[in-house]
Amino acid sequence: MNTHLAGLFSRDRRGAVAIWVAMSMPLLITSTVVTVDAGNWIVNRNILQGSQDAAALKGALTYKATLNAQTAATAAAKVAELNGATGTATPSWNSSTNTLTDNQITVTVTPGTGGTSSGAVVAVNISKTVADGLASVFGAGNSTTVSTSGSATVTTSVSSNAATSTTSTSVPAAVAANITASGQPCMIALNGDDNGITTGNDITLSGNASVSMSSCTIRSNAGITFSGNVDVTTDGFYAGGAISISGNATLVGTKHSSAGQIPDPYATDTTLQNALTAANSATATTGLQCSNSTCTGPSGLVTCTQSGCTASPGTYANFNASGNTTLTLKPGMYVVTGNVSLSGNTTISGSGVTILMAAGTNNNPNTATVSGNSSVALTAATTANVGTGTTAAIPGIVFASLTTGSSSFTGNDAFPFSGVFYVPNGNLTFSGNATDGAVGCAELVAEKITISGNVDLASTGCAAYGAAQFGSLPIPSAVALKQ
Repeated sequence: MNTHLAGLFSRDRRGAVAIWVAMSMPLLITSTVVTVDAGNWIVNRNILQGSQDAAALKGALTYKATLNAQTAATAAAKVAELNGATGTATPSWNSSTNTLTDNQITVTVTPGTGGTSSGAVVAVNISKTVADGLASVFGAGNSTTVSTSGSATVTTSVSSNAATSTTSTSVPAAVAANITASGQPCMIALNGDDNGITTGNDITLSGNASVSMSSCTIRSNAGITFSGNVDVTTDGFYAGGAISISGNATLVGTKHSSAGQIPDPYATDTTLQNALTAANSATATTGLQCSNSTCTGPSGLVTCTQSGCTASPGTYANFNASGNTTLTLKPGMYVVTGNVSLSGNTTISGSGVTILMAAGTNNNPNTATVSGNSSVALTAATTANVGTGTTAAIPGIVFASLTTGSSSFTGNDAFPFSGVFYVPNGNLTFSGNATDGAVGCAELVAEKITISGNVDLASTGCAAYGAAQFGSLPIPSAVALKQ
């Protein structure tokens, strides 16, 4: 080939390559930009995934320990923030959907069933705004939002033998197996720490206290203290913390310290919780006032004869009785918006009765006080005689309140009752001879319990009253991630 022509041909090829490279350059640059930024997005999403996993696990573990959806969601959000997610100082809580919104963090809690944490799901969604790198230089945008979501669930683990041995019960197999293994409490104090580490005492028995409850157990989510000449017979002692004994205490029953914590057995009872919420917002202008042979109250609800007085279910501003009053409560629900105070030689009885006392305020909580020689004999409604209508009693519940105050039952007369005393946020104090619970079903549920008198409690007959059935030990469960 002519050397001149060869040179020209070579120069043409170099020019063509230069043109091709110039034409391809935008595509190459765009591809590089997208690749670099996409890698950045993926890295940030993977970081978010780790944060989300840790948050969901924390939320599920917290719900398992507390059975409180808002507490669990808050704990999950805090863990997400600690791992780099952006929150806010004042997250919002939607109680109807159990959803917490914390800036770019959203946590939704689906509660467990059957009064336990089993089946509870904590779902966490985290978003993050990632600044674009090379893309922003070329006008492709300033930022991109990446997000991740997932959940953790609480699953109950029960051996097949235990489940098989309890299939005849009406409660879930996990709950029935737990009752079989540890016994049902008929004295339970709930004030344990959320993290399971307990140093205080929820139950205190002192002086010459005599407690007979051979068919059920004593359970404290913190510690139990015995002092003086106490004499206690029970199916077992279960404490989240320590069991302390001093003086000449005589205790019959196996002792289980550092035994974890159990949730409020009535926290998921919607009938009871809704009724207590309604009681807290109820209003009344007239109370039930009794003195000697006369009682007064709201129009049409209270009548008196020579043999005594009778009250009907309804809403009362307070409940005060003194002197030599004899009062019979008809079956149904009694809502008291103020305090309950019974003293003197009053004699009060009622069957198929539920008394709900409003909580009052944090600075001025409502309280119930029974003192003197008062004789009070109350029986909760069973599932067979609960009644109908808006004033129907709640099966198994003889007295309930969300008060944070301290209620006391003292005096020289017996206080026989059948059913459950439920004061999960307040303290119950029993002394003297005023704490003689009826045989069959007599349970105390409170934040703290102090006893220096005589107490007879039982849980063998509580199923007929529709009362919650639960064990003294936490139900074995596991927390697992779900993506």
